Amino acid sequence: MTTRLKVQGGLIVMAVVFAVIAGISIVSFFSLSRNTDELQSGLGQQSFYLMRTIDHLEWDKKLTDHIYQGGTAKVETDPHKCKLGEWFYPYLNSDEFRALPEKTRSRLLELKEPHRQLHESAADVMAHMMKGDTNGAAALYKSRVEPNLLQVRGIINGLNRDLEGMAESRKASIVAVLSSSKTAIIVSMVIGAGVLLFVFFITFNAMGIMDKLKPFKEQFSKSAMGDLTSHYALKSVNCSAIMGCGNKECPDFGRDGVLCWFDVGSYAPEFGKEIHCPKILTKEYKSCLECRVYRMVNIDEVATLAAWYNKFMDNLEETVSNVIVASQNLAQAVEQISSGNQNLSQRTS
Repeated sequence: MTTRLKVQGGLIVMAVVFAVIAGISIVSFFSLSRNTDELQSGLGQQSFYLMRTIDHLEWDKKLTDHIYQGGTAKVETDPHKCKLGEWFYPYLNSDEFRALPEKTRSRLLELKEPHRQLHESAADVMAHMMKGDTNGAAALYKSRVEPNLLQVRGIINGLNRDLEGMAESRKASIVAVLSSSKTAIIVSMVIGAGVLLFVFFITFNAMGIMDKLKPFKEQFSKSAMGDLTSHYALKSVNCSAIMGCGNKECPDFGRDGVLCWFDVGSYAPEFGKEIHCPKILTKEYKSCLECRVYRMVNIDEVATLAAWYNKFMDNLEETVSNVIVASQNLAQAVEQISSGNQNLSQRTS
């Protein structure tokens, strides 16, 4: 087999291995993202129902103040115009409502009748108060308003319990995905490292560049053990000093050890970044492949592969860090909601 065929075969195997690792990482990331979005949505709904419970507690206080304290604040007697009603009745006709689980839809529909009766009974109470019949208003409050209010609270609390259970399930899913993703990525990287080392050995041994490939063994070992800061040692360059561009607005200006073609050069848009290199902006260079700074670092295929490996590890480290921060923020949100539930329970007990 010729060296050319060996190189081509080795590169194909390398591409397959990297594709498998990337596929596992992408699937795990999207699974985590989906569970995170669903958890955030559930927490938002739970917070909303808690606020509607508090709204009705305040509504109830206004009504009892009229009866027992001579209060004058307006008490909303139209079920469609209170804060819950303004959201509730249009929501029952929405696609979002129809997409809810059957149990949640049933609970919400249970709320319709007691909520209507609650406001109608409040209207009767206010009618007695207008006539000066405080005793009659108090009796009506005890016999009609209070039972309906308790029923409405009970249904809303039930919805909160359902959402809290769903949130716990999503949290467990996120933890499981994080654990499985980490394991899958590490195992894939270990397998990939083994395959790549084998391919490198049989493919490039005849080409006399094994010394350049030896550092990859250490880097892959570190990354397989979870060290995402592991990088292949490349030639350190200061792009702005070499090219004398004078563009102080460039993120890589005055920095040593940059991979400027990825960060500010022709490859930058592929990584969601802005081009700052004057040679590219003025179209003097069609791509960074023409630049002497690029050629100083990418002296051969091994150095180019190392540069892409370093960029891959930077992106992977950033993604994992973002996932960890998002998980921590969600955990804090769940704790705040749980604390709110406890406070609400204490106020209503």
